[in-house]
Amino acid sequence: MSRVRAHQVRPTVINACAGLLLLMPLAILASWPAILNGFPILYDDSNVYVGFPKTLGAPYPPFYSAVVWTIGLIDLRAVIAVQAMIVVLMLAFAMTRFIPAPAPVIALAVAALLVLTQLPWLASWLTPDLLGGFGGLAVMLLTLPPKPAHPWASAVLLAVVAFACLAATANLLVLLPFALFCVAVRRLVAGSPDLGRAAWALLALLPLCAAISIAANYVISDNATLAKGSSARLFSKLADNRLAQPYLAEHCATDRIPACAHLSELESFDEAEQFLWGKDGAPSLARRLDAWDDRSGEYAQLSRRVILAYPGEAGHIAWRDTIILLRGLTFEKQSRELIPLAAPKGSVRGRIATRHPKMLPAFLDARQQQDTLRAIYPDRFYILSTLASYILLPLVLVVALIRRDRLLAAICIATLALLLGSAAVHGGLSSPVARYNIKVSWLPWWAVIVALLRWPYGQRVRPAGGR
Repeated sequence: MSRVRAHQVRPTVINACAGLLLLMPLAILASWPAILNGFPILYDDSNVYVGFPKTLGAPYPPFYSAVVWTIGLIDLRAVIAVQAMIVVLMLAFAMTRFIPAPAPVIALAVAALLVLTQLPWLASWLTPDLLGGFGGLAVMLLTLPPKPAHPWASAVLLAVVAFACLAATANLLVLLPFALFCVAVRRLVAGSPDLGRAAWALLALLPLCAAISIAANYVISDNATLAKGSSARLFSKLADNRLAQPYLAEHCATDRIPACAHLSELESFDEAEQFLWGKDGAPSLARRLDAWDDRSGEYAQLSRRVILAYPGEAGHIAWRDTIILLRGLTFEKQSRELIPLAAPKGSVRGRIATRHPKMLPAFLDARQQQDTLRAIYPDRFYILSTLASYILLPLVLVVALIRRDRLLAAICIATLALLLGSAAVHGGLSSPVARYNIKVSWLPWWAVIVALLRWPYGQRVRPAGGR
């Protein structure tokens, strides 16, 4: 018996060692922009994450900041190392859930995905945007396969979904309807009527994440809201598109609206999000009117009234920004995620100098601060690659339907739904910033690569009890 057990254990140990040997080069590939930059790639919002816990009152969820602070006690570059490992492990597991291929083939598939997409750039940024796409991927892994994963694997996937929702509230608004959609796709397309415990746990987890976010905002800022600052952001979007101003001009004579006292200033705005951030260093109107906190719900109510007053115009703006977001395939070379960061009070540089003074020289010597980071960003390649994945995804769906590969068809439909749903939420409620689309635009290539490997390596997975 002992010889039999030894014979069974030896291949397992060999496979584990082979996996560890493949893991390191993949992790390097997953974070090559940060390695070439010489420091994590930062942008303006990174000062909130680096400045934790002094930034607890900021209109950003504290959970990602707490993780950055914890890992950053070692080194901020360790945050990127952890993010790169999450990328590699999640991709490897996602491939193996749908493809019974050897480990070297899985490793090559992960490497191809890292080369074809902007995932290494997302993993190299000190930002929770990386978690948006992986939260969606975890939802698919929990709901679509006909056979449940190991309980420990399911627990890890649930943790990924939870952290994605807690780190950025917009992810919750995307993943909650997406989880329900995947359940429907599982039943109608994949042909698996029984959800399983992991899927039920997911459906219970998402409302719990909303409750945790509300409780955290209440404890931190005495404001029981799902997303602090969401009212200010939505009102800013309406002001940027000249919907708030005519509403105020029409109702200021009869309604007591504090913003009416600043109507002339609102009408003079000539930059996007000037309501939120001000201009030329002057305090923003959102700060002066306390719109960021909005404890009374005044700006949330005002935004709803403006939308109800102009539903056609508001719908057109949301549709237009959704399309703009879907067309945002890469960062612009002048975007704040690539250019050197200025050094006003409370800036990223100031936070690093205060919280991590030993890392300040590396920060100042980074390519980003020397303004050579933009030169190594292959935007043209990523444009062509992303467009190719957008074209290939529906073609793969058609082939999957012809071949009656119901699971692959479900993967393609869910991926397409996540791409469109994310654009609708971010484009409808916020500004169409390219990184909101980039955080999920790598998923079509994942679905295409899964399809390419399923056909030679995997037999069609039939639903439990199917014929």
